[in-house]
Amino acid sequence: MKILIDTHAVIWFRNGDPQLSANALAALTNSQFEKRISIVALWEIAIKVRLGKLKLSRPLTDLPAFMATHNFQLFDLNFQHILRVSTIALFHRDPFDRMLISQALVENFIVVTKDPNFPAYGVTTIW
Repeated sequence: MKILIDTHAVIWFRNGDPQLSANALAALTNSQFEKRISIVALWEIAIKVRLGKLKLSRPLTDLPAFMATHNFQLFDLNFQHILRVSTIALFHRDPFDRMLISQALVENFIVVTKDPNFPAYGVTTIW
């Protein structure tokens, strides 16, 4: 199974936050799954840290080691993702989430997210 991890799920997993559901935790720790973190999610984290809207339990510079420890692969944007985001409905106003949705649709990812808007786009989620 190929999963894409939404920003809040990355943060909550990294921080050991109890807001992360048991299903999400099981998916993130399943060694049989291909687990991806979009560059978009990391960009969102960096922006929120810089604006003071997000405090991390460990420095942002520790993310590569964290990703390697948990076998999370970095997932880049490509032109197909950009084209797809230009055509999806605007149920969701967050541009970061719309790009994650577009990546999930193009790549047929299941998304680990609590966000109730993702299924409206036809994205399968785990929470």
